[in-house]
Amino acid sequence: MKLLFLDPTPPGRTSGNMTTRVRLEGHWRQLGHEVTPFYVRGESPLDEEALIEDLRSSDLVIALHSGYCQRALEVLREQNFTVPLVYIVSGTDLFQPLLDHGETSADFRSACLDAEVIVTLAKGLQAYFPEAYREVWSAKTQTIVQGAQCVDWDRTRINPSLAVVIGHLRPIKDPWLPVNALRSLVADEASSSLLPLEICHYGGLLEGEGEQKVATIEEQFEGSAQRWCWKREASIAEIRELMTEGPLLIHPSIHEGGANVIGEFLVSGLPILASRAPGNVGLLGEDWPGLFDVGDQLQLANLLRRWLESEVFREELIEASGRLSAQHDLFQEREAWSELLSELENRDN
Repeated sequence: MKLLFLDPTPPGRTSGNMTTRVRLEGHWRQLGHEVTPFYVRGESPLDEEALIEDLRSSDLVIALHSGYCQRALEVLREQNFTVPLVYIVSGTDLFQPLLDHGETSADFRSACLDAEVIVTLAKGLQAYFPEAYREVWSAKTQTIVQGAQCVDWDRTRINPSLAVVIGHLRPIKDPWLPVNALRSLVADEASSSLLPLEICHYGGLLEGEGEQKVATIEEQFEGSAQRWCWKREASIAEIRELMTEGPLLIHPSIHEGGANVIGEFLVSGLPILASRAPGNVGLLGEDWPGLFDVGDQLQLANLLRRWLESEVFREELIEASGRLSAQHDLFQEREAWSELLSELENRDN
């Protein structure tokens, strides 16, 4: 089939959407489909004439992030094309409007109404669909968990003193929660007996936060065995190299739709502490030993204490990752897309 992919990735910046796009386009091409990316995010207005030409020659439209694809999807409606739509739900797309306004966005609802199939990247996100549409939309929703490539690391040498947060410093990602948890840990008199810990945050400053703020935070931990540092934005290759050191991942998001980095750590059998954001629970499960309530710095501080104090807890997290690693197998993800695309092709025939 000829697939038109409405691509929301920002030019010149790494992001979860970029990782998803690169991987999915690779899957679709390996399955024998012709993929045309159409970039819907940038400073220039949408080239609607070019979009219409691409729509005319396409068998299927795949959209990621309804907000950025909003105008392109409007063109699809206005031109009365009968090309079916697969809509992939991103976490920010679904949850940011819920946080800001208490309801899903009009763009999200329109994309779900128009879609032949809705794809979520973690289990259980249908619970956040508007009640009026939940049953109908859930019936056409399929969860395809994101695959990842395993990173080799020496599992006999756990490094309890290194933890990482990976993601841009955006409010919905709650980037300052690990800082506050570390402060709580340092303030406890008993912390002097703990192993040293450095939490390194890899990601760009996107929401008007200045470098002075992170420099001030770093200074606050100087001289302490527990430290925090900002490592700026890192490439995929740099993150993979970092993972060979066997770090603990801290994933504190307020809301999440199924983060790539969770899958990357799971498939590699690396330990994770994560908030009870819907996408995190949808990937890790309610019984994950390293969950903490969204925004709860004391719960996270207590888990960090257990991580530093207890070899049994460290092994428990690593074993839990090992049990879930298969769900992020790249071949399994490709097969899920193969089945979905074959089904849609057969519907047209």
